[in-house]
Amino acid sequence: MYKVFDVVVDTMQKSKHNNIVINTNDLKSAKLNITINQSLRPFVLTGATVRIAIVKPDAKTVFQDCTITDATKGKCEVTLNSQAYIIKGLYVAEIMVYIGSDKVAVTGTFTYSVQKGILSGSTLESTNDWQAINKAIVDAEGILKDIREKGTGVDAQARDQLQSVNVQLAQKANQSDVIRKGYGTLNDFDEPTRATIQGLAPGQINAVLGERNVKTPNLDDKAVTQGKTSFAKQGKNKFDGAFTKGVNLTGTYPNVYYDDFNFPNPFSIVFKAERAISYTISKSNDTDRFTVATFIGKPQRNQSPARAINAPTNLVNSVTVTLQGSEDYIVITVSSNTQSKIPAWVQIEEGLSATSFSGYDNVKFNLTDSIEEKDLKTNAVTARTVDFSAMNKLGLVLGSPEKLENELNRFEQISNTSNPFTFNGIKSVTFGNSIYFDCNIVPNNVNGILKMEENINMIFKVDVPDGDYNNVEIYIRNHRDNLNLSTSTKYAEYIGDGYYSIPNYKVIENRTHRVFVRNIGGNPNKKIKDIFISTNGIPSRGGIVDEIDNLKKRVSGNSLTRYVAPNGNDNNTGAKNSPYLTFQKAIDEGATKIIAQPGDYVGQRLLANSMDNLTILVDSPVTSQVKPKARIVNALDLSLSHDASVDLFTANLTVNASSNWHKVFVSKELTGERTGLQSVSYNAILWETNTGSYELDYKMVPVLTLSACQSTEGTFFFDGSKVYVHPKGKTITNKLFKRLINEEDQCVHLQSINSVLIEDLEVSFAAGVNIHTEDCLDTTFRSVDVAYSAYSSGFTPRRTNGNFYNCKGYKNNADGFAPVANGNTNFYNCFGMYNYDDGLSHHDGCTGVIEGGEYHHNVKGGLAPAHGAQVDLFNVISHNNGHGIYAQASSDRPVGRKVRHVNVVTYDNRYGISVQNYHVVAYNCKHENNQTPVWIRDVGDPKDRSFIEL
Repeated sequence: MYKVFDVVVDTMQKSKHNNIVINTNDLKSAKLNITINQSLRPFVLTGATVRIAIVKPDAKTVFQDCTITDATKGKCEVTLNSQAYIIKGLYVAEIMVYIGSDKVAVTGTFTYSVQKGILSGSTLESTNDWQAINKAIVDAEGILKDIREKGTGVDAQARDQLQSVNVQLAQKANQSDVIRKGYGTLNDFDEPTRATIQGLAPGQINAVLGERNVKTPNLDDKAVTQGKTSFAKQGKNKFDGAFTKGVNLTGTYPNVYYDDFNFPNPFSIVFKAERAISYTISKSNDTDRFTVATFIGKPQRNQSPARAINAPTNLVNSVTVTLQGSEDYIVITVSSNTQSKIPAWVQIEEGLSATSFSGYDNVKFNLTDSIEEKDLKTNAVTARTVDFSAMNKLGLVLGSPEKLENELNRFEQISNTSNPFTFNGIKSVTFGNSIYFDCNIVPNNVNGILKMEENINMIFKVDVPDGDYNNVEIYIRNHRDNLNLSTSTKYAEYIGDGYYSIPNYKVIENRTHRVFVRNIGGNPNKKIKDIFISTNGIPSRGGIVDEIDNLKKRVSGNSLTRYVAPNGNDNNTGAKNSPYLTFQKAIDEGATKIIAQPGDYVGQRLLANSMDNLTILVDSPVTSQVKPKARIVNALDLSLSHDASVDLFTANLTVNASSNWHKVFVSKELTGERTGLQSVSYNAILWETNTGSYELDYKMVPVLTLSACQSTEGTFFFDGSKVYVHPKGKTITNKLFKRLINEEDQCVHLQSINSVLIEDLEVSFAAGVNIHTEDCLDTTFRSVDVAYSAYSSGFTPRRTNGNFYNCKGYKNNADGFAPVANGNTNFYNCFGMYNYDDGLSHHDGCTGVIEGGEYHHNVKGGLAPAHGAQVDLFNVISHNNGHGIYAQASSDRPVGRKVRHVNVVTYDNRYGISVQNYHVVAYNCKHENNQTPVWIRDVGDPKDRSFIEL
């Protein structure tokens, strides 16, 4: 019998989270039924291979094949291996769809949690489980046969090493004695593969295990070649499709390299070749140029070629080139400045004659432990020769924060035409001065792989003795803009630990881009230590794949702090004396801790997803019992004045045609009243608030005629250009009239975050929920208030565990607080009042404790631990509600369990406590001055009665 979980993922959008809980004692019973979409439509899986990649809580990985069950509907399934739920914690997974030999589509991630079984006594250890890779190894039995019988796949040293492994295996049968091979162990492989490595059964091995395993130096010295190994495969076409725009061989023969001012349009290829090898270059017959030349060293501006192999006038479509002497680069121009066209295909192959065209197939290494980290740092393996994206899915660790300076590319080979800028060591910038240098960032300068219109990322490391990082100004601009700042200028932002970043600077074809570093104050001598450049997150040379967003998190560990303020600016650095304006900017920049100045953050939203931790605090000293709050306010005040001609208060107003106000009053697409909600609400929202008396605040009623507005207090009317307001008491003194900014959105949405801590925050006037958390494992909220939700509840923790201290929920259209869909939430000294449904209502299978606090003047219930929730109450006061305590589970919800009420007081409610399908054990509780003190709705055996008072 299987435990079946339905999972819906999408290759273009964030995946829908699934409430999946697996027990470590489950054995071959956890099955995922997976539906793969692309932009909400089924992803057709015909001819594809589907695999699931899983990262465990201990950072080890699982890689399994999935079985396609309905290709046209994008459906597949997988029964999880025991390694996919062997330890307790949160697991992160994604689905990888392999299409042909060179395309992979990866979905958004989803998570599932694993609980430790009560009877778990297993001694199994958590390891990497690469089932899909192991299967590929075992399938290719012919190669192993060739290795064993003919000896072509491994040299003598490798055979000796394999024999050594066999000896080890014979002597070390205990599981705790593992054979180390790079980053993995022999136990990472399944049984058939282990047998293969030992020579016990036919199969294929990808590398010789041990200290001298096959790795990139063997590739470099030809001890191992792609013809002798199974783990390195490459097609015959060595052209990767990266054309360079702007390179043009012109001038007196042999031709000058290029002139970017006069010839910006031709397409060329800059190819790093091997000496003493003959290459045949061919292309389709659809462009007007085919010029081939060789160079010594990487071609630079105004450099003449070593040899011109084929002149522009010789319009052939195939040329053979053999490098001579020190020649190591070939430049092929395939179109003219006039035509500027890319041919349908180009092929560069070894040999003396052209063969049929074949697409580019880069070298791919199938085992992560075939490559060691030192090979990356020495450039023995580069981004051009290895498929790093697949490796990262398997958890290959690429470097550490303290080694960043050795892992990213420097500007050593990017130079000024007349004065090359070679950055070796430290360069000082004195007070009041700046240094600058030109970097000719054209495609061939950046490892030959940069395509036009791609973005580059730049990182600067600056040493400042006193930490005065705010007085460093760094920017880059297109030098054609001369000395004036322009729209092409982009400033660096400080990202922590002395690093500055200029992300996503778009390369303009064949321009000189000038970088300025300026000391604008503070310490008189600042020192630039390192400068790095990468293309679209991939370094221009080296081989370390590292995006700037990840760098921001790494340079300061797991706690990257950013500051926000009501008078901040999102173009600031986010430092304490240079705060951002919005919380979202801090989140987008990778902040895990946000320090906010008190005040109003009008019209802002905060959306965070898939984080390890998030902390939001208010920067204010504790000088009194009332601490100032940071307030996210989704409303604007109307500036009203009295119009004697209609005896109403009016304000001029222009609204968007898509707004609810326009749809209610002008186009009349919507009715005034909004139906389908628990409480009365409206499609057009206007709040009348009273200074110092929030209990009098209410949502005004929209009416569709001016006369209706004139005749009824508490109404408003909009004619398309002017708002007419008839306030209660016919006065606007000490009142504010607030109109929503965002009409259909939550203000704060936190999803799939392991740990959350938020203090002294107030979120109000959301159209929907003010704060919504979903699938958050451990949350803490202190002095967090939620108010004035137009259509929903103030706070909805969904599948969330957490503790709430001194929090308030009031004037919300539904509940003040509404934990739903499971999760353990505890409320200590919290308040829920003047809500249109319940003050605090646990739903469904939620659990928790409510201790202390006061819940009053709610339309339905003060406290409603109902619908099957199991919640104990201690020292709680609930008064002036419909129900003081509402503990009822209807037939379509889980029946309530036994709960405890201790020292609970209810008064001035219609019902002190209402009980149905719950078993309440009450001790020292008082239900006085209620119209009905205790309302028991169960009928049955007295010993099973719902309410037991002690």
